[in-house]
Amino acid sequence: VVGTYREDSAWETAFEGTSKDTSWKASKLSPGQVYGFRVRAFNGKGPGAFSQAAFYSTAASVPSAPQVLEAVSDAGGGGKLCLMWDVPSDNGEVIQSYVLEHDAAKGESFAVCYNGPDTKFTVSGLTSGLRYKFRVKACNAEGAGQYSPVLEATGQAEPPARCEAPAITKSKTAGLHLKWAEPDQRGAEIRGYKVEMWHDREGEWRKAWSGAQRECEVSSGLVPGHKYKFRVCAWNQAGEAEAGDAASHEIAADVPPPPQTSRLCSGA
Repeated sequence: VVGTYREDSAWETAFEGTSKDTSWKASKLSPGQVYGFRVRAFNGKGPGAFSQAAFYSTAASVPSAPQVLEAVSDAGGGGKLCLMWDVPSDNGEVIQSYVLEHDAAKGESFAVCYNGPDTKFTVSGLTSGLRYKFRVKACNAEGAGQYSPVLEATGQAEPPARCEAPAITKSKTAGLHLKWAEPDQRGAEIRGYKVEMWHDREGEWRKAWSGAQRECEVSSGLVPGHKYKFRVCAWNQAGEAEAGDAASHEIAADVPPPPQTSRLCSGA
């Protein structure tokens, strides 16, 4: 009878044979483990004592494949997906990093979207309604292990993020030129923008412009000597974003315009 012992377990019987069997080949040993072997003989009186144990260390190997890759609920907003995976066996060498890949939902080859030591990562830039595939593998000093089972998930959308305050300059006409940066789309293409204006005479916000561009001209309703505020909000298929940060601009005072009519008065 040949007994085996692994570093993380107890002695167990690995082989039983006849008196003619004086050798045995151990197979399916795990990499990066220490195994012990001992043998004893039997006769009509029963079993004898075990031999002195011999120990053998198997060579380390690449990590096993993670078995669980899943999406968790705290994704962090539209266009994002938070993924988690389990820690597989390191097979004798410490796991140094994980490589997470996705297929970009276009039938293309997988591309790396994360390479690092964590077992949780939030993927961003996903498009609403598109189906994505994800897979992950572990790496150690011996190399990269096999991929996990593929996870399929659909991108979700939310209204865009808030726009930053627009940059305001004087236009070539009598108005103002506004320009702003594109905010995070959050899963769906931005379809348009709305510019709102506030001024001290009315004390409330009103729409000054709307369109698909990220710049515009505003001239209607501007009065010299008054201060104005402008803010931008974007919208996509999921809805309208919160109004963005406001930028202020004061229209410089000017000389008064000429009278519209003049007439002579008799009997002075």
